[in-house]
Amino acid sequence: MDLELVDECFVELKEVKKKIKSYSKSSHENKSDYSRLSLVNLEQYLKLRSMDITLLQEKLVKLGLSTLGRSHPYILDTINQVLIILAKLKNQEYNEIDNPLNYDLAMKIISERLRIYGFKHESKFAKTKIMVTLPSSASIQPEFIEDICFNGADILRINSAHDSSKEWIQMSEIIKKLNIEKGLETKIYFDLAGPKIRTTGIKKVIHPLKIGKKKSKTIIHLISNPLELSKKQEQSGIDQIVVSNTFLESCEKGDKIQFIDCRDKKRKLEVIESDKEMVVCQSNDTAYLDSNTSFQIKSKKLKSSIYNFMEVPQEIRVYNGNKILIRAELEEGHLVEVEENLPYQAIIGCSSKDVFQFIKLEDRVFIDDGKIECRVIEQSTTEILCEVTRSKDKGVVIKEEKGINFPDSDLQLKAITEEDLINLKSVLDYVDIIGISFCQTKEDIEDLQNFLIENQKAHLGIVAKVETKKSVTNLPGILKALINHNHSGIMIARGDLAIEVGFENLSVLQEEILNLCEAAHIPVIYATQVLENKMKTNLPSRAEITDAAFAQRADCIMLNKGTYAIDTIIILKSILRQMHKLFKKNRQLLTIEPHWTVKE
Repeated sequence: MDLELVDECFVELKEVKKKIKSYSKSSHENKSDYSRLSLVNLEQYLKLRSMDITLLQEKLVKLGLSTLGRSHPYILDTINQVLIILAKLKNQEYNEIDNPLNYDLAMKIISERLRIYGFKHESKFAKTKIMVTLPSSASIQPEFIEDICFNGADILRINSAHDSSKEWIQMSEIIKKLNIEKGLETKIYFDLAGPKIRTTGIKKVIHPLKIGKKKSKTIIHLISNPLELSKKQEQSGIDQIVVSNTFLESCEKGDKIQFIDCRDKKRKLEVIESDKEMVVCQSNDTAYLDSNTSFQIKSKKLKSSIYNFMEVPQEIRVYNGNKILIRAELEEGHLVEVEENLPYQAIIGCSSKDVFQFIKLEDRVFIDDGKIECRVIEQSTTEILCEVTRSKDKGVVIKEEKGINFPDSDLQLKAITEEDLINLKSVLDYVDIIGISFCQTKEDIEDLQNFLIENQKAHLGIVAKVETKKSVTNLPGILKALINHNHSGIMIARGDLAIEVGFENLSVLQEEILNLCEAAHIPVIYATQVLENKMKTNLPSRAEITDAAFAQRADCIMLNKGTYAIDTIIILKSILRQMHKLFKKNRQLLTIEPHWTVKE
């Protein structure tokens, strides 16, 4: 035994303990026992992560002792236990045991907090809960909800960004009925939409209608009732064209219908069958029809316009170097005509008029899950001019209702909107857990707590969704507010979070968030694109399987809606069972944590 090394570790670890104990922002005397212990442990973890003890860890490894790498829920207790062992190796005693939070008590606190997600486990190995997002159709499909519950869904998520209170209540009533009749304990999670910052509507244009095949005989149907259009076309797979009733009734077998398509190509259709409801024609070539196209039968002096053109959003395709004007509450986004001689190629609307006051020059702007990256080159309180700095080589089309992210801007927006409170009130008697989207500060938690107290629902669970750079920075304060609520959790919402912090930083950051929440005894939901290919196509990617395996570190995993929900739940349960049988991962190197460093 290297006694000199033992002495070094003993002295260094005592110094670490001294620094950790000296750091406490408040006494927490007015908190409940569990809350106080969690708050103190969180602060001690933050202090520990403001130091670099990697060299000490290496020394402890040489002695075969704990390196503190998995001590997050009970920091001081682990340090005390290691000090006791080191003292014994020196033939001494160490009696400075002054921490009330030991391993057993920490596990008891965590177990109590896990009740927010349900507490009955299928087996001793399957401890991670599964949450599934309900599709709109679930409101009228009780058998679907029953199937996913019996196949392993512990929590069902209702997304208030879609549907209405009618559908939300229908879903909730189905779940509550199942719980009563089948003895289930399925939780209802209601996700508040939050301050949606999205692109608004885009100018509608007529989409040319393509019919026929190039130099090939093709059947075309003419009808006069547009209400029959989609049904008949879906059933037959044959192109349908809506014409006037007079024109339809005048068509006879052998008639030649002539027209000039939108490319100025002369085309004709030959009538091969006719009745009062439908005319069957034959085409010999491809044609493109637009609102200026008209059919005529010259021999009968008959003419008809075409009535089934689709109005679709204009294609706003942007490339690197293009400039986009983003304006508050614009009615319709559109391309800018060259003759307008404006310093930008496109103009789009933003759903939030409040964000512009917080945006600075050179701030980055991401559109549609980061498909388009821009920088702000001009700014006012109602609009910003942006230059595209990254898109695909073939450009990217800006679409309606796509997210806009401002990772460099300090958006001082409340996470809970008036609309959120109205929506929440409509389902308050049904839900078990409420998710706060774009939660950025402890005040967002307190706003919801106050609302629940006012409505005699303070017992409901609260989950803060971490999905912005600001929420990461403020996570210690958010966790402290959640600790005081008791029934609370964190969701790592990786979609927006990856855009905000950078895709290359997401892996490390989600690990650090898990560790910080473990120190606070706050359970975590791991969300966004978990087994997404499996859910949509029933075929998972290799990377998805690995991601799902990592997700067992969390207390709950969220699956989005998809066609293959049951198959996805089954494979996820299998992965979790296998992962929970394995040993804990290798020790963690406790370098300085840059996101939440504590100043001396």
